[in-house]
Amino acid sequence: AARRVAASFPRVPAARAESPTAPLPRRHGKDGGGAGGEERVLISEVAVRGKDGEPLERPELEEAAAGALRACRPNAALTVREVQEDVHRVVESGLFRSCMPVAVDTRDGIRLVFEVEPNQDFHGLVCEGANMLPSKFLDDSFRDRHGKIINIRHLDQVIKSINGWYQERGLTGMVSYAEILSGGILRLQVSEAEVNNINIRFLDRRTGEPTIGKTKPETILQQLTTKKGQAYNRAQVKRDVETILTMGIMEDVTIIPQPVGDSNKVDLVMNLVERKSGGFSAGGGISSGITNGPLSGLIGSFAYSQRNVFGRNKKLNLSLERGQIDSIFRLNYTDPWIDGDNKRTSRTVMVQVFSFSMISSQFDDSISCESCACAYDSFPCQNSRTPGTLIHGGEHPDHSPITIGRVTAGIEYSRPFRPKWSGTLGLIFQHAGARDDKGNPMIRDFYNSQLTAR
Repeated sequence: AARRVAASFPRVPAARAESPTAPLPRRHGKDGGGAGGEERVLISEVAVRGKDGEPLERPELEEAAAGALRACRPNAALTVREVQEDVHRVVESGLFRSCMPVAVDTRDGIRLVFEVEPNQDFHGLVCEGANMLPSKFLDDSFRDRHGKIINIRHLDQVIKSINGWYQERGLTGMVSYAEILSGGILRLQVSEAEVNNINIRFLDRRTGEPTIGKTKPETILQQLTTKKGQAYNRAQVKRDVETILTMGIMEDVTIIPQPVGDSNKVDLVMNLVERKSGGFSAGGGISSGITNGPLSGLIGSFAYSQRNVFGRNKKLNLSLERGQIDSIFRLNYTDPWIDGDNKRTSRTVMVQVFSFSMISSQFDDSISCESCACAYDSFPCQNSRTPGTLIHGGEHPDHSPITIGRVTAGIEYSRPFRPKWSGTLGLIFQHAGARDDKGNPMIRDFYNSQLTAR
């Protein structure tokens, strides 16, 4: 007996193509035209009947079976192999569970009867395990099949389309089992790969061996859209890899799925190679300056940056620049995802302190406002009598140093609302003023006008 089992439909009850119950009566000797010298038998009549030998209730089924026959025709000399090939063609039409050829010797010759058993009528569908597959997809696939004979060929196409739906979306899923139940109920079992666990493993950037990482595992897991219990989605995992790389603290990221026993679950192993996250820099020099004292002409700078503070992807930048007559201190701290917030809200804190010192006698009419403004645009100095500006008249009798300072501080919150859209809310505070050599605030200039810095 020959059996047909589709690779994509492994456990559906297979249609049977059975051999004749009795050998075909011999009417001709060996015919050189037969395949391999097989004996041929002259067939006088070919008929299609039901399993009990009675005519089929549906004429269209008889026509479908007869239309599948190629070699078996009345008044044809056939070999057993040719009969078997036609039996397979009937079964492969997808409409019949079994097909058995029966040879009957009559006074008119050999009558070849194909006894077929049709499939059941389709009356319902049960699909299990398809958590990601939309029910509408299945409804559309069987919408016009209700009450009709279950066609295995159509069922093969549906199974292929289901498997293709998963592949197109990067999901790991397929139809693993199918059967036809009594009453014409079709049962499909879909196996979807489910994420069982996500394991994080840090690798040494030189040797590639496992090591202890500085980054907290929860900081990495927080960034992932792939979660435990979800269907394994290759496209989603690829996006998660790109997200981890954009954090700026990893040199290389790979995610490897590993099957868990015989189940349809997988463990995701995330291999991380950290990059150097922080460092110092400093510089200095001597310039022919305009200041006096043991450190005159000495200039320098210092900076420190850390992109992974406390192993939580927080960013910190500190810098100090010291010149002959000015100094700037900057601090910037960013938390890209505030702990405990599920909206991916970020927070940035900024502080900047600027000071500018000069002996008052140096601000005479020969030093224009533009010369100060070019170097220190935030704190322009003008020889003007207009209230609200810094006035350093050449007639000022006091030659003591004057220090102009400004402090700027701010905090900013940002949150994404949808792809390519985000909102930002911030608050900035600024304070500026001038002090004499004793540290006392200067609120009026030589002309008794209100003194401010702009």
